[in-house]
Amino acid sequence: MYDANAYLIDKAGDKYFLQDLDFDLSEPEDEVTVEGWVARDCDGDLFIYRARPEREDDYWTASCEASVLPKDKFPSVTWESEPLEVTITIKPKKK
Repeated sequence: MYDANAYLIDKAGDKYFLQDLDFDLSEPEDEVTVEGWVARDCDGDLFIYRARPEREDDYWTASCEASVLPKDKFPSVTWESEPLEVTITIKPKKK
């Protein structure tokens, strides 16, 4: 299920909603691979970072972009756990 509120925050702090981003897939079977670290803040919000984040008071921080992920993904990642290194593949569904 698609989360219409999912967004990306760049280094300048600007917010971009994922539905507004163009992944520029030149061929219908192309896929995009995102590598990074998944971490959950103390409020339960889930993020993926390009670099391993570090824990601060009530949130994770890194010197890179972070994207919001749906809260119900990666249930094993909690505020108490360490960030999880992941590779996420985004590919078009076959019709």
